[in-house]
Amino acid sequence: MKKCWFGLSRRLRAAKDKSFHRGSNDNTTSVATFALSGGRPKRILVFGDSNAFRPDGANSRWTALLEDKAPVYLNVFNESYDGRTTRFDTGERNGLGAIGNKLASHTPLDYVIVMLRTNDVKSLYGPPSAADIAAGLGKILDLIDAQGTGAEPILMTPPPLGNITSGDLAGAASRISRVAVAYRLLAMNRHIRLIDIHAILDSRTDLESDNIHLNARGRQKVAGAVWVNLRDVTEPPQVTGVSGISNDTNFKLTWKATTVGTFYYRVRRNGNVIGRTMNTSFEVPTPAMGDSFTVEAVDFSQNTGKFSKTVIYNDGGGGGGDTLFPRFKHLTLPAQMYTSKCAQHFHSEEEINEFEAEWRRNIALQECTAGDTLP
Repeated sequence: MKKCWFGLSRRLRAAKDKSFHRGSNDNTTSVATFALSGGRPKRILVFGDSNAFRPDGANSRWTALLEDKAPVYLNVFNESYDGRTTRFDTGERNGLGAIGNKLASHTPLDYVIVMLRTNDVKSLYGPPSAADIAAGLGKILDLIDAQGTGAEPILMTPPPLGNITSGDLAGAASRISRVAVAYRLLAMNRHIRLIDIHAILDSRTDLESDNIHLNARGRQKVAGAVWVNLRDVTEPPQVTGVSGISNDTNFKLTWKATTVGTFYYRVRRNGNVIGRTMNTSFEVPTPAMGDSFTVEAVDFSQNTGKFSKTVIYNDGGGGGGDTLFPRFKHLTLPAQMYTSKCAQHFHSEEEINEFEAEWRRNIALQECTAGDTLP
């Protein structure tokens, strides 16, 4: 109860302060981009371990620093606990067993931020593999979906660890890095928000002397990263440079990397999502003649960029894509497929112009096979 009154008093003080409404660019931007539901603040549950629970002075936890970013618009409930794991302990330290009551206590919620994994890599628990830890987190996400009454989950990768030479976390820095990789894949495959603090934080400058817990600088950086993720409504850039190369069985798409801020890429075939990747290439097995492919960028807040230009599959070894195929989008579908299939026969802009002119004069369509000449 004390925590709730503390948060309320901060929000009341902020509401009375006219300078808050004029404010800095940071708070002014929040008014424009922070979509309020039903005229109330965003209600955020933080379900974490000691790195969200500590230090004991509530004002300096990163959760309190987050609420201070905009007390009128944020209501943060910190239900974190020292030593909590995803599912490898009992009582409050078993995240899977504890999450249900926390969700019920604070309904309705807009977001649930999950910050668990550091304790999971302790030798006390095996240690479990990164895949096992991610599977436990997946079950927690399932419960949020089932019991969170529409709350949106937000996943954090683990903070990095420094050089720990004794205790259950001795030598755990490499294990925690593998967990970060598994969490990125989990967030991508479930298309949920991700705050990649493993990449944002520096173990040399952002941890206490124990090489485990966040120091004041680290807590500020985490609060800032969460605030940016919550406010971000800007779509990432359109993917460019998409092309395709076919072999006997697969069609390999490649594209140029977008600017910093892209989390992953979503690949579509004939308008339907067929895969996601954090790389700048994707192999499509057993494509069909005339299949169309697009790629779009997705950022860490799940904002999606515009579709790339279309690439059409043809069995002649060329994908068409940004260079050749868009030239023929105005033609009827049979002409598009014919053009794509015969793409390897065009050697100049003049030949393309001749083909288009012939098509417009309704020259009879001929089948094109390897070695054929243009009609």
